Amino acid sequence: MEPAAFREHLVNQHSGTELEVIGSEREAKIRSDYPWLPEDYLIFLKEVGWGCIGDSRYMIYEGPMEPSEIFDAETALGLEGVVIVGDDFAEYCEAYVRRGSGCIFGSVSKEDGTFSAHPEPRLIDFLVSWYGR
Repeated sequence: MEPAAFREHLVNQHSGTELEVIGSEREAKIRSDYPWLPEDYLIFLKEVGWGCIGDSRYMIYEGPMEPSEIFDAETALGLEGVVIVGDDFAEYCEAYVRRGSGCIFGSVSKEDGTFSAHPEPRLIDFLVSWYGR
């Protein structure tokens, strides 16, 4: 699903959805701080946006968050190279982990702080699988 069509779907089909797209300054800051993040993630923030899907069903962050902003210090140490991009308000945070000059998309368990790769390779694919129907 194309980002613009997905945004329209979320707003029309999931009551309480509030999304805001990022501007060029925020995009430049993310690119500067995290040059290894994939282009499709930035396109998502520019065309779908950040904010809440439905009434507290899912939160997409305005930009990547460091594990230390979410987890205790010990757990955050085990998540080196990980940035968190959204969460389900319950058990999992979606994240990218840096691998060489690229990254892998997946989830971090709030229970034990472990990262596991998603079968969907992109944030939009993951969210479409949950909210696109």
